[in-house]
Amino acid sequence: MFDRAEYNRKYYLEHPEKYLSDNKKAYKREWYLKNREHVLAKRLELRASEGYAAYQHQVWERRKANPIRLAKKYEGNVLKAKEYREKIYDILGHICCKCAFSDKRALQIDHINGGGHDHRIATGWGNRAYYKSIVEDSQIKEKFQILCANCNWIKKFENREI
Repeated sequence: MFDRAEYNRKYYLEHPEKYLSDNKKAYKREWYLKNREHVLAKRLELRASEGYAAYQHQVWERRKANPIRLAKKYEGNVLKAKEYREKIYDILGHICCKCAFSDKRALQIDHINGGGHDHRIATGWGNRAYYKSIVEDSQIKEKFQILCANCNWIKKFENREI
């Protein structure tokens, strides 16, 4: 009889590059690049199939049925994003650079020379990664400023960023 657990143990020991955390991401990326055409073709084939919408609905229903698991999954990212945002406020100040407004609910992080949309795309759209990239930027005070929502929109309009 075939023992799946034993097979998996042996495979794991023979191919550590696939499972060690520092190598796993690089291995997956390399595999994807080699098999990109096949992966994209399979994805299109799956989405074109009749059962795909039903499958997506079932996945969503399972996620809704277990809200605690779903909440725990995102809780860490949200907390980390808030920590990074607070670090940015500590570095750049807790008030608007133009009008000295200080209510955090309306303060926004602004790119002094524009390019915020491109920066957000480059970091993958998630707040955690976006704020982390700002905190780790060595020229944070030259590239970013804190503006209230009104001043930020006025700046965008005047600089034709919208």
